Amino acid sequence: MNQATKPASRWISRLLVLFSLWCLLGFLVVPGVMLHVGKQQLAHWVNVPSSLERVGFNPFTLELEVHNLWLGEPEQPITGFRQLKANVAWRSLWSGVLILERVQLKGLRHNAVFNPEGQFNLLAALNLPERDESPKEDSQPFPLRIEHIQLEADSIAFNDQRQTPAVAFDLSPLSLSLHNLSTLPDEQGELTLSAHSPHGAELNWQGQLSLLPLRSQGHLSIANIPLPVWWPYAQDSVALSLSQGSLSVASDYQLDLREAFELQLSQLQGQLKDLAVAVKPQPEANAQLAQLSISGASLNLQKRRLHLGTIESQGLKLNAQRFKDGRIDWQALASSSDEKPTKPAVKNDASPAWQISLQKLSVSDYNALIIDQVPDNPVKHTVGPLSLSVADYRSDKATPLPVTLKTELGKKGTLEVSGQLQPAPLKATLNAKATRLDLRQLQQYIAPFVRVEIRSGWLDTTLAINASDSPKLAISVQGQASIDQLHTLDTLKGRDLLRWQKVEVNGIDFAHQQHAKISEIVLHKPFARFIVNEDRSTNLSQLVIAQEATGPKPENPNPLAIELGSIRLVDGSANFADFSLEPEFDAGIEQLNGQVKGISSTRQAPAIIDIKGKIDRYAPALFAGTLTPFDPLNKLDMQVSFNKVELTTLTPYSGKFAGYSIRKGRMSLNLNYKIEDGRLKAENKILLEKLQLGEQVDSPDAVKLPVRLGLALMTDADGNIDLDIPITGNLNDPQFRVAPLVFKAIGNLIAKAAASPFKLLGGLLPGDNTNLGEVAFSAGSFELNNSAQKSLSQLAEALKQKPVLRLEIEGVAARDPDSLPEAQKRLERELKRGYYRILQRRGEDVPDSRLAVTVPDDFRPALLATIYRERIGQPPADWQNRSDSEQAQQAEQALVAFWQNSEVLLRKLGQARSTAIKNFLVDSQGLAPERLFLLDARIVEAGDKQSVTSPLHLEVQ
Repeated sequence: MNQATKPASRWISRLLVLFSLWCLLGFLVVPGVMLHVGKQQLAHWVNVPSSLERVGFNPFTLELEVHNLWLGEPEQPITGFRQLKANVAWRSLWSGVLILERVQLKGLRHNAVFNPEGQFNLLAALNLPERDESPKEDSQPFPLRIEHIQLEADSIAFNDQRQTPAVAFDLSPLSLSLHNLSTLPDEQGELTLSAHSPHGAELNWQGQLSLLPLRSQGHLSIANIPLPVWWPYAQDSVALSLSQGSLSVASDYQLDLREAFELQLSQLQGQLKDLAVAVKPQPEANAQLAQLSISGASLNLQKRRLHLGTIESQGLKLNAQRFKDGRIDWQALASSSDEKPTKPAVKNDASPAWQISLQKLSVSDYNALIIDQVPDNPVKHTVGPLSLSVADYRSDKATPLPVTLKTELGKKGTLEVSGQLQPAPLKATLNAKATRLDLRQLQQYIAPFVRVEIRSGWLDTTLAINASDSPKLAISVQGQASIDQLHTLDTLKGRDLLRWQKVEVNGIDFAHQQHAKISEIVLHKPFARFIVNEDRSTNLSQLVIAQEATGPKPENPNPLAIELGSIRLVDGSANFADFSLEPEFDAGIEQLNGQVKGISSTRQAPAIIDIKGKIDRYAPALFAGTLTPFDPLNKLDMQVSFNKVELTTLTPYSGKFAGYSIRKGRMSLNLNYKIEDGRLKAENKILLEKLQLGEQVDSPDAVKLPVRLGLALMTDADGNIDLDIPITGNLNDPQFRVAPLVFKAIGNLIAKAAASPFKLLGGLLPGDNTNLGEVAFSAGSFELNNSAQKSLSQLAEALKQKPVLRLEIEGVAARDPDSLPEAQKRLERELKRGYYRILQRRGEDVPDSRLAVTVPDDFRPALLATIYRERIGQPPADWQNRSDSEQAQQAEQALVAFWQNSEVLLRKLGQARSTAIKNFLVDSQGLAPERLFLLDARIVEAGDKQSVTSPLHLEVQ
C-alpha cells in the first residue's frame, strides 16, 4: 500500500467506524434505551397492567417504530395500539421546525368507560401530577408540521355507565388521513376521516384544518345514527322513551375561532327515519314517524340567521289520550321541561333577533288516534291521512303564508283548508270545507246533559274565515252549512225524538262579539215528538239531566246581535203522545209547511208566522200571526185554529179527567191571543159538535162531577156545545197562568151545570124544593121521618118527568153521633142473645126472635162479664175487689167503647139507610127499581149533632 492511499483508508476506516457506531447507536442502543425508559414511565404513570413490546429506530430514515403499546390487559386494553410509525424529516435540523413526514398508527384500540360514579377509566389508570394553578406566561406552541398522518383503528369503543341504560357504541373500522397539519401560523392541512359502526352508522369528514388560528372548513356527514343508543342523554330532559329511529346529517361548514365562535353551515341536509317514541309514563301515548327530511338549509351563527329550506315529512302515526281531568298525555313533555331548573336568560339588547325562514313545509300521510277519557265512555277520534303545506315563511317579515291542509276525520269525514296565514301578528284568510262529519262523535259529550242518542247525522259546511289580532281579536265567518239525515232517540224509552231529512243553513255571517246572521234555515221533512210519560213527566223534562248549580253568569254588556231571515218548514210533522192515560193518547200533525220570517234581536219589528198543517191527516190546522221572539211579552198577535178535529182521539183525556170515553163528536178550536206590553187579551172559542160520551172509565183523576148531566144540560137543540171563554190579565204577574184559567173556566161551566141538577129538578115542581138532593136521619137510626118522606116524594115526582136520569143513593154513617147509639144497640143485642141461650138451655119457651126477649136486671152482670171475656178478654185483676154492680158498670162502659170503634156497625147502618130510601121510592112512590142504584156506604167522622145526612146523586142513563 503506498503512502497516498493511507489517509484515504484511514478516513474510510473512520467512516466505517462512525457508520458502525451510528448503526449500533440507532438500531440497538436508542431502541433499547427508549424501550427501557418507556417501560419505566409506564410503571411510574400507569396504575393498571401495561406493556410495551418493542421499539425500533432507523437512524438513516429517522423512522421510529413502536409495537404493541397497551394500557391494561392486551386482550381488553383501556387504550393502545399495535404499531406506530413516525418519520422525522432531515430538514428539521436546519428549518427550526419539527417536520414529521409521515405518522402511521395501526391497530388502535380504545375502550373509554365512565363507571356509574362518573369516573373515567383512562384517568383512573394514570398517575397524573397535580394541576399547577399558578398563572403562566403566554407561550408560543412548539413548531410542528406533520405532512401526513394515517390512522387505522381496529376498535374505538365508548361505554357511559352514568346513564340508565348505559350509552355504548363502537366505531370499527375507523380511518383518518391528514395532510400538512401544522402549529405554524396560517398553515392548514387537509383532513379526511371515515368511520363505521356495527349499527350501520357512518362518519365522513373532509375538509381543511388550521390550528393557528383555529379554523376549519369542509364537509361533514353522519349517516344512520342509531338514536336509541344516544337517547339516555336526553331522557332526563324529555319525558319520552325512544325505541327506534335513525338520524342522518350532512353539511358544508365554516368554523372560525380567531375572534369569536363563528359557525356557518350551508347545504345542510338531514333525515330522520323510522322514529318511534312514547310518553313516559304513559306508553299508550306514542308516535311512529316514517320519515322527516330537511334540505337546502343553512345557518349563520354570528348573524343569527337560520334558513330551514325545505322540510318534508311522511307517515306519522300518533296515539294520544285526554284524561278525566282534562290533561293530554303529551302535556307531560311540557311538564318535564317546566320542572327543570333553568338559568335566567341574560338579556343582550345589542344582539339582533334570530331571523328564521322556511322555503316550504310539506307533510303527508299523518294519522292520529285520540282517545278522550273525559266522557264516561271513552271516545275515539281518528284524524288522517293528513297533508299540510306551508311555504315562504320569514320571521323578519310579516307576510301571509300560503297554507293548504287536507285530512280525513273519522270514517267518512273530510276537511280541506286553504288560504293565507300570518302567524304574528295574526292575520288569516282561509277557506274551509268539511263534508260528512259524523255527528255521532258528539254522543258521549252530550250524554252528561241530555238522555238523547244521536243515531245518525252528517254535517257539511263551506266557510270563509277571516281573523286578526290587531288591534284586538277579530274573527268573521261567512258561508253555509247543512246537516243531513239527523236521527235522535230518547234513550229512556228508545223512541224517536227529533229527526229530519236535511237542514240547510244559508247565508251564515258571524262576527266575533258583534253579530250572528243567517239568511235562511230550511228544514226538509222535520219530525219532533212530545210525550207525556206514564208518571206524567214529559219526555223533554226527563231528557235533561240536572247539573250542579254554578254561580250566576256575568251579564254581557254587549250582547251578540242575532238576525235570522227566515225559518222554513217543508213537509214537516210532529207527534204528541200521552202514555199516562189508559188507553194511551196519540195524535200527529202532518204536512207542516210555512215559515217564520224576520227574527231579530235588534229590531222592534215583530216576526211573521205563517204555518199550516193537518191534524191526523184531515183536520186543517193554522198557526199565523206576529210576535217579537226575543221579547214575546212586548207584542204578540197570534191565531191558532183547528177545524173539525175528531174528538174520539181525545178519549184518553176524557176518560182520565171526565171519567168517560167519547163515542163520537168533532171539535173546532179558534184561539186569538194578543199581547201589548205584557197585557193579555185572549179569545178562546170552542165548538163541540154532536158530542156523545161513551163508556165510563175508572180513573182516579176524573172530576167528581156528573159530567154526563152537566154536558147534557149545556148541549143546545142542535146537539152542539158552543163555548166562548175570554181571558185578560197581566203576564208580568208570576201568579198569572193562561192554561189553568181556560181549564178552570170550562170546568166551572160543567161544574155549574152538574152541581145544580136537583135545583133544576126542583124547579119543575111548585114550592121550595132546594133540599131534594139529601135525606136526613136521626142519630143511630135508618127510619125515614116525615120530612124525609116528603122530600123523597117530591124527588120521585120530578124523576118521573126526566126518565133519562137515574138516581144513585149513598148511605152515610157518622162516627159522631152514630157510633154511640149503634154500640149501645149492639150491646143490647148481645145481652139478649146471651139471655136467649140461657132460656133455651133451661128448656123454657122462647119467642121466635132473640130480640123479643127482655133481659132481667139480675142477669145483666153475669152476661156482661161473659160478653167482656168473649170480646175483650180477661177482666183486670182488681175487679175482684169491686161489687157486682161496679163490675157490671165498668164492663158495660168497656164494651160500648169497644163497639164504638167498629166500622162494620157504621157501614151496616149506612147500608140500611140507603136501602130504606130505595124501598120508599119503589114501594111507596112507584119508581122503577132499575133507575135506582145503591152506592157503597160511606163513613164520615161527624154529622149534625142530632142527625146524619145521606146524599143523593143524579146521572144520565
